[in-house]
Amino acid sequence: MPNPTVSAIVPIKLHSRRLPNKNFLNLNGKPLCAYIFEALMEVNGVDNIYCYSSSASYMHLFDERISHLNRPPHLDGDTIKAR
Repeated sequence: MPNPTVSAIVPIKLHSRRLPNKNFLNLNGKPLCAYIFEALMEVNGVDNIYCYSSSASYMHLFDERISHLNRPPHLDGDTIKAR
């Protein structure tokens, strides 16, 4: 039986009311959200890593192995929870 393809999908909101620009704050020279992508790239068995976001405009900040998966903009609202 062939091995299944394993994908990691990381939801990234562009705006945060409590801490503006939270996911893109600089932490030791890179955006905060870059750390989760770097950790996922080290996991054996994860074949694809997706940034699930309403904009691809900041994808240049991440490793080229991270792909953008378009997220509807209405999911960026303050009442939307990622669980």
